[in-house]
Amino acid sequence: MCIVCRWNSGEEKLDLNIKELNCNNCTSLTSIPVLPKLVRLDCENCTSLTNIPVMTELKLLFCNGCTSLTTIPVMRELRILDCRECTITSIPTLPELEELYCAECERLTSIPLLPKLRVL
Repeated sequence: MCIVCRWNSGEEKLDLNIKELNCNNCTSLTSIPVLPKLVRLDCENCTSLTNIPVMTELKLLFCNGCTSLTTIPVMRELRILDCRECTITSIPTLPELEELYCAECERLTSIPLLPKLRVL
């Protein structure tokens, strides 16, 4: 069980000012709390994750293998998005996105113009 799940159950405190969060491979995780200072979120293979909130400082999002995740919110500062093997249907407009990894996103039907994209 990851720190967010332990926090949700009251077992552990979560510093809401953290800058990095790793919840990789937590199959119990369904949502991420709003963490206003978060810069990097690793939630790879969290197969029950259905929701990632808007976080204004987030620059790196690694959510590949999140097979219940259907949407990525607009996050204006996001630079890298790795959403391989997710069930998302579209990529939102992410004006600062430089790298997008979306292989095996079988439901993905649209990618908007991403002016700073260097890697697809």
